[in-house]
Amino acid sequence: MTYDYIIVGAGSAGCILASRLSQSGRHNVLLVEAGGNDNSFWFKIPVGYSHSYYDPRVNWMYYSEPEAQLHDRSIYVPRGKVQGGSGSINAMIFVRGAREDFDDWSRAGNPGWAYDDVLPYFRKLETHAGGASPWHGGKGPIHVTPMRGMTHRITDAFLESCRALGLPMNEDFNGASIEGAGVYDVNTNRGQRSHSSAEYLRPALGRPNLVIERDTQVERLTFAADGRVTGIEVRQGGEKRIFSAREEVILAAGAVGSPQIMQLSGLGNGAALKAVGLDVRRHLPAVGQNMQDHLCASYYY
Repeated sequence: MTYDYIIVGAGSAGCILASRLSQSGRHNVLLVEAGGNDNSFWFKIPVGYSHSYYDPRVNWMYYSEPEAQLHDRSIYVPRGKVQGGSGSINAMIFVRGAREDFDDWSRAGNPGWAYDDVLPYFRKLETHAGGASPWHGGKGPIHVTPMRGMTHRITDAFLESCRALGLPMNEDFNGASIEGAGVYDVNTNRGQRSHSSAEYLRPALGRPNLVIERDTQVERLTFAADGRVTGIEVRQGGEKRIFSAREEVILAAGAVGSPQIMQLSGLGNGAALKAVGLDVRRHLPAVGQNMQDHLCASYYY
């Protein structure tokens, strides 16, 4: 089976890519997802994330190696294994990231990744309940709802304590600054999860030039003699299949899945690949390194 574009991973990015690349009708697009469909109502209602947070049917449920800075504790790393990816199982906290992080990427030699470069795209995908502004969009597919004024009174007490300690109060973590204490926005629309599977992919699945293969695990990339990536080798229903791409294979399998596929394909730290019996196609020592994630201190009662 041959397509113009193959997208690996129907997560937050993959769903948008599938929608955009198939929009003109000129390209045949294949979207490949290791998990199944997200048509259960538990993926639609916000409280449903409590059901998927530790469900191995829809969650890879990764754990980190022991972290020396955390007294050798292993940290839980949930990752979505379902259409919509982690966007189908997360808590819908809509925080884009710090301006300084994007600007650091740009200064490190990645043009186009500075905060001012990416802000127009953040605004483009968003319909904010407060309307369009220099920081927010008003006509995008993803709906964003502020939670301020709808929180439990213990939250108000916590924020007042922050104020008393001299911490800055922040009305909008996606505004001029991310620093401070406040109440975050959530990506919901009329009480339901608003994410890229619902808002980008589902409307596009009726297009004849877009195909999705669910329950399909990508095992490695395939290559031409000159080293160009030509497609993917997958396992589907216990059988191996090969899909070929005329133009591009796009890895959108997340911060864990994408480097894993590259390493299984022989792209990574040569010594590490050889140590587990993988052939080295190209020594790329940065693949799979330098991941940064946010810690969450959760209190259950």
